[in-house]
Amino acid sequence: MIASTTISYIARAGYGAKTVVYILLGIFVITTAFTFLQSEEPTQDHVFRTLLEQPLGWYLLAGVVCGLVCYMLWRLIQAFLNTENLDMSKAGDVITRAFFVLSATIYGVGAWGAIRVLIGTGNSEKDSSKQVSQELMQQAWGEWLVAAIGTGILIFSFIQLKHACKADFMEKFNTHHMRDSEIHISRIAGRLGYLARGVVYILVGAFFIQAAIELDPSEAGGIKEAFSTILNQRYGQYGLAATGAGIAMFGIFCGFETIYRTTPGNR
Repeated sequence: MIASTTISYIARAGYGAKTVVYILLGIFVITTAFTFLQSEEPTQDHVFRTLLEQPLGWYLLAGVVCGLVCYMLWRLIQAFLNTENLDMSKAGDVITRAFFVLSATIYGVGAWGAIRVLIGTGNSEKDSSKQVSQELMQQAWGEWLVAAIGTGILIFSFIQLKHACKADFMEKFNTHHMRDSEIHISRIAGRLGYLARGVVYILVGAFFIQAAIELDPSEAGGIKEAFSTILNQRYGQYGLAATGAGIAMFGIFCGFETIYRTTPGNR
């Protein structure tokens, strides 16, 4: 069994990495909204390459890689060691544990993307969403698999919006160790962050479902396409800037999680 203090260190390293990635991504999104000559679209890959270009960038990015791997491990620990004391007789708790595994997979992919940038083999032109759709549609019942992915992403987005409305994420904080101002700021940052994530992932889920309906993998899209869709709407600059601000706020929220999130070694 992994020691509770070790689990706590793993979790905090993971939340720390998320803090860096989301704050930078939010800044890049805001910049893109008001810079027409922006040569690069805001993506996770853009965050990694920007970190690498900084002084001591290799070490900064290596630290982020370690943090993302730690977050992946933390999600797996939550899923398989049931650190949240979930009741497996309840459907909602079973879904939560399944979500932990899905989250671990997503952040594992993110860590692999950062590693590829770190060793110089990353490909910023690669559209993984379209590739996934194309490969799945070549299989039997492929369009249904793509639709299932889209549905899963939509469910995930609605969970984000639920968190934004209810602020139930505060239940995971050691609030007795927090000042009133910290509680207030983390609640606001969390609500705005989850709201922005919910909007973005609604679009991503819709892209996959549209690809399944039209049997066209090119209709699938990820976060980059979601940002482009927001920007192309009326007053899209302001909408994208607000989305970027929300993503940056989510990074700030992750910073509070780094310090005050309850873990097996810090209850």
